[in-house]
Amino acid sequence: MKVYTLKFRLDDHHEGASEHLQFEAPDMIRALLIAHERAARRSAELWDEARKLCTIRRDEDRGQSLRAQQA
Repeated sequence: MKVYTLKFRLDDHHEGASEHLQFEAPDMIRALLIAHERAARRSAELWDEARKLCTIRRDEDRGQSLRAQQA
């Protein structure tokens, strides 16, 4: 299985500061599903090594959104 990384932004006052969570998934689709579950309450970026796959944004007013990175 491949290792993916979720990078959570700590807050708006610590630019660049983040918390990382690594997990294994058999493919990118499963990684996205796991990332969606793990980032249920805050925004995060999903990474495959040095390649950012997507950004998961959580907003109290607007709910959630998912933005894929361009290849």
